[in-house]
Amino acid sequence: MWIGNHLSATSFQKEHSENLCAVVTGRRHFLLLPPTDVHLMDIRDYPSAQYSYSHDTGEFTLELEKPDRYVPWCSVNPYPSPEDRDKQLSNFPLYFDGPKPFHCTLNPGEILYLPSMWFHHVRQTPDKCTTAVNYWYDMQYDIKYAYFNFLQSIHCLSIKTPTLLRECARIQILIHRHVV
Repeated sequence: MWIGNHLSATSFQKEHSENLCAVVTGRRHFLLLPPTDVHLMDIRDYPSAQYSYSHDTGEFTLELEKPDRYVPWCSVNPYPSPEDRDKQLSNFPLYFDGPKPFHCTLNPGEILYLPSMWFHHVRQTPDKCTTAVNYWYDMQYDIKYAYFNFLQSIHCLSIKTPTLLRECARIQILIHRHVV
């Protein structure tokens, strides 16, 4: 079960499981990108941390895990604040100038199938409490998984010339047609 309000939003992320998301109350807004768009996500390694609760202060603090561990995570914020917008646009031109994500709004009683490895960012409708139920199940580690790992390994995000970017996109489209 998931419960949240307009302050509850995810970063762009992906899971290695299939997901069925059913909204019970409120509305959830999804931005969706297929695994073939991994080069738009600017995935970096971030230090792993977890929240720790202090009974003395009644507050949570974020503590880095020991020993040090790093987690690959998307750096793009699809909804930057007005103060941060120019910096986000210049740091992530492949995302902001590239193909736009699919937008999907789930209302009460609706279900979204979110395929494994699809990037998704989720927000809730302002001024309402949203509840949802998710059902995750294992993905198949088949050719789609191998293809995704291949795309990550070629680092299309480091290619800056328009000609090479177009060629990279063309190759991805050709491969995608044979994989999906």
